[in-house]
Formats: sequence, C-alpha cells, structure tokens
Amino acid sequence: MKNMFNLSFKIEEIGGKVKKKVEKTVISQGIK
Repeated sequence: MKNMFNLSFKIEEIGGKVKKKVEKTVISQGIK
C-alpha cells in the first residue's frame, strides 16, 4: 500500500515538473 502511494506521489511530482516546463515554453513562445 505504501509503495503505491509513493508511486502516485512520484508521478504527481514529475507531472508538476513537466507542466512547469510546458508553461515556461508557452510563455517564451508567446513573447516572440
């Protein structure tokens, strides 16, 4: 059970990082 929780937390963390990266890219694209 704890393992599953860790896995979902890791996925959330990676998803958040990817989202931030995408947002930064979108912002820099919008400036151009």
